[in-house]
Formats: sequence, C-alpha cells, structure tokens
Amino acid sequence: MDRNSGGVCQSNCASLATLPFQDLSHNPAIPFNQMVTGGQSSILRSVEKIVFEPRVGFAWTPLSDKTVIRGGVGLFTDLYPGTILDNFTTNFPQVVSFSTPGGTVDPSQPGSGVALVQGCNSSFQNAFHSGQTLAQYQAAAPGCGLPPLFDVGSKFQNPKFAEWNLELQHRLRPNTMVSFNYVGNHGYDIQLINPYLNGFCTVAVCGSGFTELPLAAPDARVAAVQQLTNNGYSNYHGLTVSLQQNLWHGLSGRFNYTYSHATDNVSNGGILPYSIADSILNQINPSNPNAGYASSDYDLRHQLSAQYVWDLPIKSSHRWLEAAIGGWQLAGTFFYRSGFPFSIVNGAQTSALAGNNLTANGAFLANVLYAPTPGMPTTFGANCANVACFTTSSFATPTDFNANARNAFRGPGYFNTDLNVKKGFQLTERFRFTLGANFFNVLNHPNFQNPVSNDLSSAFGQITAMAVSPTTPYGAFAAAAEGMRILQVYGKINF
Repeated sequence: MDRNSGGVCQSNCASLATLPFQDLSHNPAIPFNQMVTGGQSSILRSVEKIVFEPRVGFAWTPLSDKTVIRGGVGLFTDLYPGTILDNFTTNFPQVVSFSTPGGTVDPSQPGSGVALVQGCNSSFQNAFHSGQTLAQYQAAAPGCGLPPLFDVGSKFQNPKFAEWNLELQHRLRPNTMVSFNYVGNHGYDIQLINPYLNGFCTVAVCGSGFTELPLAAPDARVAAVQQLTNNGYSNYHGLTVSLQQNLWHGLSGRFNYTYSHATDNVSNGGILPYSIADSILNQINPSNPNAGYASSDYDLRHQLSAQYVWDLPIKSSHRWLEAAIGGWQLAGTFFYRSGFPFSIVNGAQTSALAGNNLTANGAFLANVLYAPTPGMPTTFGANCANVACFTTSSFATPTDFNANARNAFRGPGYFNTDLNVKKGFQLTERFRFTLGANFFNVLNHPNFQNPVSNDLSSAFGQITAMAVSPTTPYGAFAAAAEGMRILQVYGKINF
C-alpha cells in the first residue's frame, strides 16, 4: 500500500538536496534537515534561461524552373514537460511518501494503512524538524520506511535539436513531379532519469551478477533516488522519395516511400512513453547513460503511403445513361510500415530488485533485459497471435544490466488501405446530390501490436492486441473498434 502524507507544497515550494545527490555526504550521522533544504524559491536549482536558435535555408534552380534544390539547417529547442516538476514538489519534508506492508484502506478501522502512514509521517516530520539522525528516527518509529528522493543536477538544460534537410525536386511532365528529400536531426540535452543512485544488490538477491550496483545503499537515510539528467540524445537520418501526379485522365495522387533509421538512448523526451507496453524511459546501465543507445521506440525502417482521387473519365451524351455511368469518383489511402522495435524484460529479476531502492510508489525503475541468443530470430510477425513466439527458454538469463538488448527485437508490420466511392447527381441547376460510401480497412486486413515482452505475464511471447489504425470514423480513442472493416454510407446536398 502506497500513501503520500505531509504538508502541501505551494506553487514554487520544493525540497531539494543542497547539492546533487552524488555530491552529498552520505554519512548517516548527519541529520535529515542538513541533507535537504525546504521552501526554496524555485523547484529546480538552475534552469537555462536563453537558448539561441539560428536557422538558414536556400532554394536554387540550377538549370531551369523544372528543377529546384532546397535545403536548410537550424537549431531548435523545446521546454521540458511540466509533469517532471510534480516529482520534485513531492520531496520531503513538504510531502513524505511511505510504502506500508499492509493495513486496510478504511481509516476508521484499527491498524488501517492510513493510520500507519500518518503515524510514520508524524515521526518523520518530528525527526526532520528537530534535527534527528537516521538512528534516532528509526528508534522512535520502528517499522516505518524511508522516503524516496527526486534529484536534479546543479544546472538543468532545455532539450535541443539540430535539424537539416536537402531536397531535389524535378518536374518530369507538366503535371508530374518527383522529389528526393534527405532529412536528418540530432537531439541532445534530452531528459533522462537515472534511477540507480541509491540502488544496491545483495549477493542473496543477485548472486555474483549485477556488479554495476553496490552491495549496500550509498545513503541509508533515503529509499529510491531518481536523478533527472540531460544525458539523453538522439539521431535520425531518412530519405523520402515522392511522386506526385496532378490531373492525368482525371487522376491525381501522391506516392511516398521513406527509408530511415532513428536511434537514441531514450525516446519521446524521456518523460512520457511512446508505447505504454514497450517504452523504457530510464537509464539502462547504472554507470553508463550511453549504454542504452539503440533504435528508437518509433524507429521504422520502411514506410510507404499513397493517396489518390480519380474522377472516372466516363461520359455519355445520352441523358439517362450519363446519369448512370457519369460523375463517379474513387479516392483512397494506402499505408505500409515495417514493425516497431521492443525490448524483452526479465520481469522476475526486475521484481527481485524492487526492494533494493529500485522502486518508487510501486513503479519499477530497473529494467533487466534479455538479449538475443545466437541464431534466434529478432523479428516476429502475426503468427505470434496464435502461439507464443518465444519463451524464457529462448534466452540466457541476464546476469547484469543487458544494455545492448534495448529494442533489439521487432514486431509485425502494418498494412491498411481505405476506399471512398461516391457519385454526384445533378438534380436541378442549383441543387446537386452526392451519395457515397467510405470503406475503412476495405480489405479487412488484421494488424497486430508487438508480442507481450515481460516474462511475468502468462501471455509472454504472444500477441494479445490489435494495432491502432491511423484512419477510423470513431477517432483514435476507440481502439476496440478500429481493427475491422468499417463501412460508412453518407449522402449530402450541395446548393
């Protein structure tokens, strides 16, 4: 049972270590109130106030107006999401978090979890404000735990992204255009959480492995310590080929193919998961933030898309025949992509590490990853929906943090095509009626998400969910209704 207790922190109130955690004295004889300072004027110690964002671009027609070369480069920055500040406003002494081993939820019941947490909070608040040490607190409140700590370095930077592109566009015919566009970017100073600063691993739990962690917690006064850093970084390189056709026998359309590779050591800014099931938002190796550098959570090597509108060039001079065969229009979209990467987690070992200051409020912070064994496939298709494609026997049990196993596997690809058919009827000179039908996933092709990747699940190695469609009449939130073929019939009057 997890409970937060203590006072409420006002808008700018926070409690922060007077120094970054790794620079603090970890002597347990130093009182709690000398470890942190409450009620500071800002949540973060120091933030980057000014970031220059220079940009330059060009366009050049070297031979004639049929060929254009464009390019540009720029530096961009972004603010970090406000959700990261919520962690720091719940540090002690303003807010103290405790995990209790039991007790009922109802506060009116004797021995309830609420009463246990309130008692522990009162003891800790007294220990903090009276200058007590760890030993004094534990003697006065046996059985009460220690609060976690959210930490940040002495200076916090805004994430930055250098972006560039070079495009060659050529007009093949008056209504036909082809282009080749190379796009690249490099991100740095991205948020990355290091959850291992106060983690440890005893021989009883880990055996002789996991040598990256000490045998005892570096600081006995606190539980799990998460440090927010700017150690995240990313790279992207992609080439897109596009063919655009305008009004050829009534047909207009665009075809795009992209080959790309996105890499990073944390995806989606390091705060919010791109995939709730597969994303790993924390530093993988306790001593090396670069060790988790691999394909991004959203890395797609191959992407193909197309859209078209075709006014059928069928006409007749006969009034009734024209009413039947004229005015038809076909339109549609086409999507294909290769599979998303994912990591396979040794959940049992992760759970074993949870009690070693590698958990906060029930959320595991350590990720022990399986690496591919020799000869093992690393790409899994739709066949995983019928039978588990891998089991724990497929891997060698990790003996340390397998950083090279982040996003080492890939799930099934995605294919979908939609179709719209409509016909116009000229009722009078002023009124026109259109009758049409939209076919979403017209081929009724099933698409699947990645297999379950945590070995604690009974469905480990098996696909249990359909992939979300990018087009649906219900909106992206209605995931349960998105995978099937959907027909939508409509009619409208124009005047």
